[in-house]
Amino acid sequence: MKKKIDKKQLLLTSIIILLPVVAGLFLYNQMPDNIAIHWGVDNKPNGFAPKLLAIVGMPVFLWLINLLVIFMVNVDPKNVNQNKKIQWLGPWIVAIIAFVVQVMTILAAIGKSVNVGMMVTIIIGFTYMVVGNYLPKATRNYTIGIRLPWTLDNEDNWRSTHRLAGYIWSVGGLLVIISGLFMMIVPDLIIFFTILAITLLMIIIPLIYSYRFYKNSRK
Repeated sequence: MKKKIDKKQLLLTSIIILLPVVAGLFLYNQMPDNIAIHWGVDNKPNGFAPKLLAIVGMPVFLWLINLLVIFMVNVDPKNVNQNKKIQWLGPWIVAIIAFVVQVMTILAAIGKSVNVGMMVTIIIGFTYMVVGNYLPKATRNYTIGIRLPWTLDNEDNWRSTHRLAGYIWSVGGLLVIISGLFMMIVPDLIIFFTILAITLLMIIIPLIYSYRFYKNSRK
């Protein structure tokens, strides 16, 4: 059974991603010719682009990524009976992150004080928590979740792995948000490596668990 592209999802996420373009063009004359589009772990800008490219080009690029995510989710044959909320998760995450990042870029460009590192960290943590909430609800598919040969091949392995991963990602997301709130008093580099360590554990622990489940099931 072939799925159709969800036009409502496509329209809403496209509006959210491209909406900052309107604000950027409205504030265009208040910005310097080159504006910051990337910040380092020290929370200082280290990458710049012409303002037209930053205001229009970046949102369009992120919009194309959103189209790709929607296409991949909809062409997956195993997603035909997938939970509707799970199918909406990827495109909405892309849309919200794109919107917040673009708004921060515009605010920084017009001289507003923006703690980019803290905001990005909180967004990452919130994303982890949302993903963690929905991971246990995902059925086997090729585009969403922990897609390993042994999880895709075994329903029990898939369910158990994603139940554990959901808990770990929810807790990990909360820890990342807490880390972001400490950025005002803790060196940025320490926060960066803390978030990196949390993220690696969130990935590695479910992988090890699913492999051990696979080995034990073979015995």
